Amino acid sequence: MKKYYLLFGLFVLVWAITPAFAQDVGNVITLDDATPSIDVVITLPPDTTGTIALQLALASVQMTDATGNIVLSVSDPRLHALEINIMPNSGTHTITVSRLPNVAQALVSVVAIPELTVLGATPVVDTPVIGLNQQVIFTLDPATPGQSQSVAIPDQTQGVIGVNFLGISAITQLVDSDGRVLFETMPGHVDGINAVLDAGNYTVTVLATDLTQPVPIGIRAIEAREGGFVVMPLPDTPTEVVSTDVGAVCNATITVSSANLRSGPGTGYTVLGYGYFNQTYPVGGQNPENNWVLIGTSDSDSGWISRDLVQLTGTCTDLSVFNIPLRNAPATQVIITTRGTNASSYEDDDHDDNDDHDDNDDHEDNDDHEDNDDHE
Repeated sequence: MKKYYLLFGLFVLVWAITPAFAQDVGNVITLDDATPSIDVVITLPPDTTGTIALQLALASVQMTDATGNIVLSVSDPRLHALEINIMPNSGTHTITVSRLPNVAQALVSVVAIPELTVLGATPVVDTPVIGLNQQVIFTLDPATPGQSQSVAIPDQTQGVIGVNFLGISAITQLVDSDGRVLFETMPGHVDGINAVLDAGNYTVTVLATDLTQPVPIGIRAIEAREGGFVVMPLPDTPTEVVSTDVGAVCNATITVSSANLRSGPGTGYTVLGYGYFNQTYPVGGQNPENNWVLIGTSDSDSGWISRDLVQLTGTCTDLSVFNIPLRNAPATQVIITTRGTNASSYEDDDHDDNDDHDDNDDHEDNDDHEDNDDHE
């Protein structure tokens, strides 16, 4: 089973503060028999938070922590989009997006945004059931750590249900009128959710853990477009096409002796493995700058490689674009110390004008090793 591994360092993923799903929906990944799922690895800097926004069409979502425990689970065709706010200092998480059972093709788009989208007017009300353009704010405390709220989304409407409990460790659950669970989160990892849903009657439950004082919890509902969300269309029913044209697939053949395969587009991402001269890999997409490509490897993993180090063949003019920022490592600083003098430092200027090209020129004076270490 092939999976694409996308690394998000959220401290560098700062898009314009506009609604996630009002953005261009062209960067869509198709999940099918060739690519049944993708993994998105999220690592936050210390003491920071970040939000992952997903558009979904017939796809399920599961998030696990660094030890593999499931901390969020979503699996229902009525859920079209999801924003997940990740708590600070909660460790590395992996989001796995897969097709729903018995679905031939699903679609997903993944971006990072600064914070949960909160648009549109939702006055605070005090009612057992809130409708669109309403919200409730209730207080949880050590004596009453949990509460449920009913939400009604009218027929022929798609609405956003938002649950905001920033900084609070809590279990959350959304169920429909038949008791079916649409999403569920475990404490200590997520402290805010926006979910775009079809019409229906739902109940949101929040159960806080380890409370020492009263805390406010907010639950709001708003029509999807008014809240700034655009629902992704369902995929077309795929038709079987038999093709004998091997050029219909884009392939990348390595043209240097060896090359680094990295977790993201740029020399600033970690090295996952290596490719060698004349090896050919299928290409799954490219970065927005069109200077790095994502390739699938023989062990069902994937990695990024600079386009300077490969020759593309086949149909490569309409590759998927992944909104992952180009991140190049700074020039290496060299410290020289001699007896009787103070230490001095300099930066290797040979790299200054060629950061986007891996490290191809670093070995030009040593042909025997010219590609081994720095070919991205």
